[in-house]
Amino acid sequence: MSGVEIGRSLYSVRSDLMGSTLAPVLNVEATDPALIAEELTFDRAGVPILRATLTYRADSYRFQADLLRPISAS
Repeated sequence: MSGVEIGRSLYSVRSDLMGSTLAPVLNVEATDPALIAEELTFDRAGVPILRATLTYRADSYRFQADLLRPISAS
């Protein structure tokens, strides 16, 4: 273990065109739709520890989330 404790992560997903760089790798056309996921993860002290950009074929992506509202301590 690295001893790093994840505190939070910012994650967004947007649509775009695949583009000429990744299209051949993913076996699609450059003008085919893609989903671009961007993530920035912080440790418990708020220090960024991970930044990632992921590109998915739009026909093979499913986003699922469990969204929770923090319970106040009052």
